[in-house]
Amino acid sequence: MVRLEHQRQATMNVTVRNVITSMRLISWFDWAQFVESVSLVDDVLRARSSFGEMNFETRDRYRHAVEELARGSCLTEIEVAQKAAAMADAEPSAIDLEPSLAARRRDPGYYLVSDGRFAFERALHVRVPLGSRLRRIYVRAGTSGYLGTLALVTALMLAIPLLLSWHGGAAGAGILVVAILALAPASDLAIALVNRAVTSVLGPRPLPRLDLDDGVPSRLRTLVVVPTLLTSEAEVEAQVSSLEVHYLGNCEGDLRFALLSDWLDAPTEHVPGDDELLAAAAAAIDRLNERHGEAPGGGARFLLFHRKRSWNEAEGCWMGWERKRGKLNELNALLRGSATTGILTPGRTASTPPTDVRYVVTLDADTRLPRGAVGRLVGRWPIRSTSRPSIRGPGG
Repeated sequence: MVRLEHQRQATMNVTVRNVITSMRLISWFDWAQFVESVSLVDDVLRARSSFGEMNFETRDRYRHAVEELARGSCLTEIEVAQKAAAMADAEPSAIDLEPSLAARRRDPGYYLVSDGRFAFERALHVRVPLGSRLRRIYVRAGTSGYLGTLALVTALMLAIPLLLSWHGGAAGAGILVVAILALAPASDLAIALVNRAVTSVLGPRPLPRLDLDDGVPSRLRTLVVVPTLLTSEAEVEAQVSSLEVHYLGNCEGDLRFALLSDWLDAPTEHVPGDDELLAAAAAAIDRLNERHGEAPGGGARFLLFHRKRSWNEAEGCWMGWERKRGKLNELNALLRGSATTGILTPGRTASTPPTDVRYVVTLDADTRLPRGAVGRLVGRWPIRSTSRPSIRGPGG
């Protein structure tokens, strides 16, 4: 009996140890990667689109859309994915369409989670649930539906004190006074209730994005630019140091970082000290390039674009044209090949605009750029297929 008891305890110890080990293995296992590796729907979408380059949330949204369409039709999930890919392949290049729109329509996601969803549902004869139809009608109504809901809820809120006043024997003038006094709190309560209901029913939807955690590719070359004024050498050094901090937090991929500078307003086109400030800024940018090397694809990683002053009749002084807005306008023109901007191009490598810039992220001088933020901004999907740089970003 003693021997049997010892055997039972030893067996229980082994069993418990195996259970704990198995639970630990289950918790460590990357189920998302495993499911994607064996998913036939993923195989269809990866072979026909840029599905594999997207982040996990976007890929998961595609899969959920395929599941919903399959539940509402007589097709399997694989057949739904194949039909979405086939419709994207059948979309003509359409010379009349804007290139970005034509590129969007050639991606299966256009029919799964974007504007082509309704046409795709009709092609598959999908039975859309009543709740989804009502939500779509409300969303299509837009502002009118939202304001109409607010008016209806406000009227219901007003009806309660008016009915109580009427049952209490209030006359017409008294009911009017009650309605005027109750209108403001009733409308505030209606706004709070409607906003809460809309948020809970519709909910937020993250934008589709590319997975750029490993860096921005050269085909999406991005310029991070900080508009600034050259006021003193100490301020110049501070701005260049801040530019280096932006780079250290977002150094993956083909990113360029630039200062877009102006001199201060002046009564003449040139004043003493201008050349010294510009030379100090250029020397600081050159030191950064020597310290961190060239950017992927060649060329300077850190750049300096400086504008000359122009006469402003309204202000009665010499200044940078249109200040910050003018800087970004002229920078965009310079990146597109214009040779008539007010930006000085002395022939330095660090003043030569990079080619094939797809996006420009603008930052204020006091803006902080979190780690990996540029990749998340650039990774927004769908990518616009255009040769013109797109300006976006915080502080811009």
